[in-house]
Amino acid sequence: MKIDVPSAVVILKELDNIQILMHRNPDGDTIGCAFALWAALSSLNKTVSIGCCDAIPGMYNYLSEYYENNKSSFIPSNIVSVDSGSRSQLGSIIDADTEIILSIDHHGSNTLYAANNVVEAAYASCAEIVYEIILKLYVEIDSYIGSAIYTGVSTDTGCFKYRNTTSNAHIVAAELLKSGMNLGFLNRVLFESKTKEFLKLQQMALSSLKFYYDDKIAVTTVTREMFIISGASDEDMTNISPISRAIEGVEVGLTFRQTPKGTIKCSVRSSPLVDASEVCRLFGGGGHHGSAAFECSGDMGDIQAKTIATVIEFLRPK
Repeated sequence: MKIDVPSAVVILKELDNIQILMHRNPDGDTIGCAFALWAALSSLNKTVSIGCCDAIPGMYNYLSEYYENNKSSFIPSNIVSVDSGSRSQLGSIIDADTEIILSIDHHGSNTLYAANNVVEAAYASCAEIVYEIILKLYVEIDSYIGSAIYTGVSTDTGCFKYRNTTSNAHIVAAELLKSGMNLGFLNRVLFESKTKEFLKLQQMALSSLKFYYDDKIAVTTVTREMFIISGASDEDMTNISPISRAIEGVEVGLTFRQTPKGTIKCSVRSSPLVDASEVCRLFGGGGHHGSAAFECSGDMGDIQAKTIATVIEFLRPK
């Protein structure tokens, strides 16, 4: 069932023993949402925990360390998911028959998999929805919650550079400055700091760059061997994926990488000419118009060929 934000607030007020789930391969938006909502509900004397099937990248330690020092141990009876468009995106952390009471999300492709679903596709980030919920819970936006919400809003808009950026994203960010969060620190950690390992990975990724369809499609391939040689971690992919789309004349950037479990993940970045979420939906994934992804098993070459052929069909004049 699809519900609105006020209805979600009523549900959260009634719940206790809550576990907030992030999607697999957690990014800044799902992480920011989870920690902000955890802090807000905890301040209302509710027992709350956070779960994810994959590790949280170290760059978000400024949020996760505080949680680790203040988390509670209990058996949750109510599951809430954040920034996850489908049940499968939550990964192996839940069983197939586990009920999800509430899903909070901003993906238009959301499958409405929970008992109650707040889906606001007009928002640039899920964190903006969580911000609205926290305000309606009458919880103070302190520096920790402010930092968490800003993490979600800023990373999903590419520090307010992506075309999904809205006036509301800027307004929320401006309001968050009142929380006392350290804006300079957050922007440095999220958008400026790069490890030597990342730079080595970036160099190898760029060496794999190939162009197709009159240079309108750019493809980057990242293998496990590249990770081993560079010493980079999977979290470094956050800054690799947008590179191919940034090249002049490229309409669609495709970044393929081998995951530790042997699957192939493809990140799609597109211009307004192509709906990245529609491309990924054909391969079992999803996302937004300009940024989406899918993950599947198979041969890297075969998957790349099928994806490129699909994108070409989207680019052909109708």
